[in-house]
Amino acid sequence: MAVWPRTGKRRRRAAKTAEPKPEPKPEPKTRTSPRLAQLKAVLVRLEPDVGSVFMAFKMTIAPLVCICLIQSTAWTNHYKTNGYLVALIANLALPFLPRGTLIKFNVQLALATAVSYCYVLLAGWCGLQARKHTTHSPEQLKAYNSSAEAVVAIFLIFCVWTIFSLKSAYPSLFFLLSIAGIYAVSTLPGLARASTIKDVINQSSNVVESFLTGQAFGFFVGIVILPRSGRDDFRKAFKGCLDGLVVIVRAHEQCMSVFKARPPDYVPPSPTSTGDEADERAAAATKLQEALKGFTNGVIKARAAAAHAKLELSFGRLDNRELRQMMSGLIDLVPPASGLFAVADMLKGAIDGSLKADMENEARRRRGTDATLDGRDEEEDDDGREQEEEATHDWHQLEEAILQHLHNMSEAIVNGVEHAKLRFHLTADKLKLPFLHRNQEESASAPPSPRPGDENFLESFRGVVERECDVGQGKDGSGGEKLMDHYIRHRPKDEDLSRVTTEKQLDYSQTLLSSLSNELEGLLITAEDYYGKPSRLIIPHLGHLDWLKVFRLNRKTTDDSGVELGAGFRKRDPDHVPPVNAFERVGNYIRLIPAALRSEHAAYGLRGACAIMTIAIVAFLRCSQSFFFRQRLLWALFAIIMSLGRTSGNSNFLLMSRTVGTIASMFASYIIWYIVDQKTAGIYVFLELWLFFLCYLLLKFPPYSSAIFVAVFTTIIMICNDLQIRKIGASKLETQFTVYPPFVNFPYRLAIVLLGVATAYFWTVFPFPLSEHGQLRQEVGSSFNLLGNYYSCISQAVISRLEGSFGDPRDEASPGFYILAARRRIFRKYQTSNTAARSDLGLVDWEFSLGGRFPKKIYGEILSLLDRIASYMTLTGYASRTFQGLSDTSAWRFVDEDDVTRSQLLIEGVTTRMVVLHSALSQAHPLPPQLRELTRAHMPEFSSEIRSEGVAAAALIHGVNSYIVRDINRLTQLVKDLVGELDFTVTVETDGEIPLASARNSRPST
Repeated sequence: MAVWPRTGKRRRRAAKTAEPKPEPKPEPKTRTSPRLAQLKAVLVRLEPDVGSVFMAFKMTIAPLVCICLIQSTAWTNHYKTNGYLVALIANLALPFLPRGTLIKFNVQLALATAVSYCYVLLAGWCGLQARKHTTHSPEQLKAYNSSAEAVVAIFLIFCVWTIFSLKSAYPSLFFLLSIAGIYAVSTLPGLARASTIKDVINQSSNVVESFLTGQAFGFFVGIVILPRSGRDDFRKAFKGCLDGLVVIVRAHEQCMSVFKARPPDYVPPSPTSTGDEADERAAAATKLQEALKGFTNGVIKARAAAAHAKLELSFGRLDNRELRQMMSGLIDLVPPASGLFAVADMLKGAIDGSLKADMENEARRRRGTDATLDGRDEEEDDDGREQEEEATHDWHQLEEAILQHLHNMSEAIVNGVEHAKLRFHLTADKLKLPFLHRNQEESASAPPSPRPGDENFLESFRGVVERECDVGQGKDGSGGEKLMDHYIRHRPKDEDLSRVTTEKQLDYSQTLLSSLSNELEGLLITAEDYYGKPSRLIIPHLGHLDWLKVFRLNRKTTDDSGVELGAGFRKRDPDHVPPVNAFERVGNYIRLIPAALRSEHAAYGLRGACAIMTIAIVAFLRCSQSFFFRQRLLWALFAIIMSLGRTSGNSNFLLMSRTVGTIASMFASYIIWYIVDQKTAGIYVFLELWLFFLCYLLLKFPPYSSAIFVAVFTTIIMICNDLQIRKIGASKLETQFTVYPPFVNFPYRLAIVLLGVATAYFWTVFPFPLSEHGQLRQEVGSSFNLLGNYYSCISQAVISRLEGSFGDPRDEASPGFYILAARRRIFRKYQTSNTAARSDLGLVDWEFSLGGRFPKKIYGEILSLLDRIASYMTLTGYASRTFQGLSDTSAWRFVDEDDVTRSQLLIEGVTTRMVVLHSALSQAHPLPPQLRELTRAHMPEFSSEIRSEGVAAAALIHGVNSYIVRDINRLTQLVKDLVGELDFTVTVETDGEIPLASARNSRPST
């Protein structure tokens, strides 16, 4: 920001005549402990809303009905002791999902159950054949047979290994695979004792009927009772994203207002005002960053809601094609909005430098008030200072005009957002919009202009955006000057990044707001097309052929479009050359099998198989088989399937949360059972209240879903077990398993569930733990590589636009189509990798650290720097759009000796440096010696004959390069602190015979 001088005759006289005023004492600031702040945040999230309350109530209906059916004699005669399985699966049918997704999920669930049923029948038949082949008489078929037990155990091991491997590879299939695993472990141990094929079928069919019945109850509740529309969810999420965009624009406008330069006659009211202003600026920049984060999270939520909406049968205007267009337009708003993160960071980084400068100027002003200066020196300095004040006053007036221009652009974007919401029918009538209520005098004086919702608003929006690119123009539209042109004429010469000037931020903001307006215009065009269509019946496509898009890029590279793609568009295998015949192509597919077996997902599956067999082996041994079934150790296997984590930190966190949840469920079971004096009707009432509370927590805290589900399972198992004993009779069940009274049964079942949780945790950390900090290092290293690729795409886009070969990015035969497609793909991968890294960074504190302390602060700073660099690169890409329409760009590009086009606007070595940092951090090897700091190219002084638009964009990119270079050099230093540098020099300390400097500088050549 610009810092104005506070010396001169006028100010000095004011300082001499001003009487000193007593300084007010600063009020003491209250401090809030972190724990209390976290508790307040939890209480805020627990604040009830109508939607969550109804959804939580809906989730309790199906399991509660299934538990109530235990009182039916016909029910218990058919399902016997498997009634609790019906209630468990009714809860796992996820009735709170939107209708389309609910149908898809339940179809997949039924298919997974059917496949598991077939697999279990195959395992039972093989075990029965092994029993027959190792038995010499029919009387021995019912006796214990080790061969049958071993065969069924092998089937169980392979099934569990497959399920856990798939859970690791496809986390989105967690519930489907968990239900398949629960079915396998609840059926296979008992089938090993079956002596006839009829027993195998009866046992398998009884369990599968329990699963399908529970699923039917959950599906019926989800479809009929309080059905949830996926399209309504998408509309709410889409409206939230548009509202988030308005919040971003308002926060950015507040930032620019707070950081604007002070008028020339400004005098601080007190010595402490400078620090208060710095706090205000920091708060404004932080608010903008938080708004950007909320907008990005909203877009992610909207994408998930769009996936649900595509699967739904509905009557309206929003078909699948328009859903894709709306999401595409919304995603296109993310890059320019995230680019504003760079402006927020620049503004935030200016606080320290401007605060220091303000304090120095304030000290000089106060010293000038008390000291007696020489009159002749004072007269010599006053003339130059008055000229400086005049120039400062002129710039201050122009800055106010530029801020007004940015304000008008912001208002145009806000009005465009309101118009989009009206056209998409996301808000009420336009007459109810608050910003359209004007008083009569203002309405009479202001000329009529199109309002959001009017037919001609889109043309008005385009005109406002184009007209507001000029500042200082008259009422007749003449005499204007481009904002970027003004920047060139008044370009600051100070290159110290600690003294960030306001005029730079205004140029960056103008570029990003202009890009944001252009992207919003595309969304408004989609809104106009949507508004004119009639309502109709929308049938979802049953066959999604999105997988065909995989072949589109390769197909386009072989046509006659004249576009030749570089090596970065094709993945290379360092161990194999591309196949040239059918035999080699088949061999490539066969190699996928050993590749899958040696992957980390297969290793996780092996851990899961070991965890299951740690307890399940008891069911296959002669001496312990009866103990397994009588004590219902089966429930420990359920807990293992739901509880086994991949990393140690995540497992520590889940172990604690699941332990707390199961213990709370035990105490809740005591209250549910005994507070009503063991009356069945009262038990159901309090059970409903407890399940409602758990389901409400599940909706409010999705990251804790696994722990909450274990608590729900524990409650259902404890209550259902005793209700079944009461209904069937303890005397009839004593032959199958041991019967305990409820006050003994509750802690005993808790111990069994905790045994499964503890076993899952043991096999997570044994024989060696997969730590969060190891995954964090890999994810950060991957972010380095992806960001290097991202800058390579940005550089190629800049070069193509300078050469004039970029073309229309909407045309698949143009280079711009491939460059932008690769840029979007890489940017999405970077966001995924960066999000995973931040998740791992949050779980590092849950690890048991042995040895030295983990450098969490360094990794946190690296992730922040990567986000900033990505924002700067995005800003560079949008600023280079100006070159696409210029006829002469030879001033910013040249051809080197290798006949390769290069540009002074690009930073040499960024991609190479990011790849080097990626390799060093991922492989944990030291950096190469003597890595030089990156530097940007010199910005030449251009003549006035050169087209000013290109010069302005070049100057803006050149300014952004300063921040990219600064942050990459800082990244290099941070990585060097982590992995070190390849340096084998030896320093010899002497008493002065050999100079120490020469010993240190005697580095061998590398």
